[in-house]
Amino acid sequence: MLRASMNTVAMPLQLTFKRTFIPPVMTKAQKATKSFRKAQLNKLRQLALDEHSKKTIDPILGTPNNEFTNRIKAELQEEHVLSKGFEISNVEKLLFGAAKAKLDKTDDGLAPEIFAKEANKRESILRILHMQNANAADQKKLAIQLARAEFQRFDGDTGSPEVQAAIMTIKIQYMVSHIQHAHKDKYTLRRLRMLVQARQTILRYLKTDNPERYYWAINKLGLNDQVVHMEFNMDKKYMQEFKLIGDRVLVKESNNQQEKNRTIKKKLEQFVHMDQAHEEGRDARARKHLKEVNAFHKKVANRKDKDAWKAAKKAEYRAGVEAMIKAKVIEEAEAAKPRA
Repeated sequence: MLRASMNTVAMPLQLTFKRTFIPPVMTKAQKATKSFRKAQLNKLRQLALDEHSKKTIDPILGTPNNEFTNRIKAELQEEHVLSKGFEISNVEKLLFGAAKAKLDKTDDGLAPEIFAKEANKRESILRILHMQNANAADQKKLAIQLARAEFQRFDGDTGSPEVQAAIMTIKIQYMVSHIQHAHKDKYTLRRLRMLVQARQTILRYLKTDNPERYYWAINKLGLNDQVVHMEFNMDKKYMQEFKLIGDRVLVKESNNQQEKNRTIKKKLEQFVHMDQAHEEGRDARARKHLKEVNAFHKKVANRKDKDAWKAAKKAEYRAGVEAMIKAKVIEEAEAAKPRA
């Protein structure tokens, strides 16, 4: 009977709580309004991205202040860069030899005058031969050499697709600078359009042949994948949009187009305000949700502490009962022993 009472001692209950959050119930009208606002925000966001992509990338010149073209232009302005294929070291040797020959033929007393004349001569010759005073053809030739050296895969490489694209980019830069001063040169305009399309073709081939090299090349040239694959026609609309020949109005917009542009501008402003309100509402909902979650966790923690206290009390009671039963069994066993 005692054994049966020992086996029927109650075990402490262990309660487990799961992290649950019940969202507020929304009506069909509220769901429809929320989905409509979300769709409007997505449309306006896509419209803003399209407008941004149209304004940033020029299909001819690429991104403004491109590092590659700026570096080539800066290299042409260096003091040691001379035109007509001359090198500064060879010119210095030639001038030194001429000065030494004069000094050998004259007396030592005239040496200061000869040195002064030779210094003026050196300054004049270097100024004449400097690349900054050369014509556009010589500058373009040297710029092409520098571009080829930067994009080549090996020494003497002139046929790689990226090298050809870099050379075409240099030629395009000089053609654009010429058209900006002579915008009625129809022949150069036609050559420029054909050269841009040829650059697109060679870059598309490079993408199929070596995609890694393709993305490296277009990033360095200031282009992107959309510009390479778009259908390009250098019409008056492009020239007006990217101000190829200044701020001249080449294509007059119709009343419908003007109204459309005003609508787009208004929608973009509306998108900015709606996006800000959406972000503020999202932050408020996040703060409310965080507050509810913290309150729930606090409630669970308090319940766990209470359950732990109850379990300790039950364990203490169980230990006391077991001790009492054990003492009773020992006492009965002692009483059952025969006395000597």
